[in-house]
Amino acid sequence: MEADSIADELYGLRPDEFTAARNARAGDLKKQGERELAKSITELRRPTWGAWLVNALVRKHSREIAKLLALGEEMRRAQEQFDGETLRSLSQKRAEMIGRLAQDANAIAEEAGQRASDELMRDVRTSLESAVADAKLAEELQRGRLITPLSYTGLGLPDFADHQLPTQVARRKPAPAPAPSRPTSTKNEPAEHSAGEAAKRAVAEAGKEVKAARREVEQKERQSAAAAKAVEDRQERTAKAEAELAQLRAATVKALEEARRAEKSLANAHKELSRAESKLADAAKAAEIRR
Repeated sequence: MEADSIADELYGLRPDEFTAARNARAGDLKKQGERELAKSITELRRPTWGAWLVNALVRKHSREIAKLLALGEEMRRAQEQFDGETLRSLSQKRAEMIGRLAQDANAIAEEAGQRASDELMRDVRTSLESAVADAKLAEELQRGRLITPLSYTGLGLPDFADHQLPTQVARRKPAPAPAPSRPTSTKNEPAEHSAGEAAKRAVAEAGKEVKAARREVEQKERQSAAAAKAVEDRQERTAKAEAELAQLRAATVKALEEARRAEKSLANAHKELSRAESKLADAAKAAEIRR
């Protein structure tokens, strides 16, 4: 069996099943004399839970993933042409498609008995957005063998559904060739060329703003996830303390009942002792009279 098919099989497993299956497969290959193949399989790294969920999403919803990546190609072409109107429309579609795929990923996680935490879903969304923004990352996503979630470090595609471009950026028209006798002074440059340069600067600035906004959102999401985790921990501790308190209360009630039974038993014992002492006194008195 080729390395690619073995890797596909292994990366279809849960992370907690990956290492044992990889080592077992490498061991079998060694026994069969396939030492080089066994070595390449041993070098495969276990995926994170986020990467596993993205891989599972790609495998189970390959058609929807292909449509999303095709949309990414359209967005990159529109960006190169400074077609703001088309970018705004495609950006809205991208958000809708990623939203639906995130729901699909949530369902996959639940089916596998894995809690779809905020961090896990953030890994899915970041990977999908990165694949839309970069063609090489799109190819890596489609292989379904991610080890860690994808992360795009470039400027990315601005979200034109939320960012409005200046009117001159809507479409870029090529500048006409200058006449030979025309001076090269920047004051006499064609208006279309100036608009094109302004468009480049506007898109670059918009891209920087989007990147900065994404970093801030990611930071806020991490803070929110940490706060949610802290709340969960406190709730667990509170539930544990309440359970212990309930046990203590039950034990106290039981001890009180036992104490009441012991007091009643002690009172009965005192009564028996009093009767016995009375009988003894009567017997002693009768013995003296007989003497």
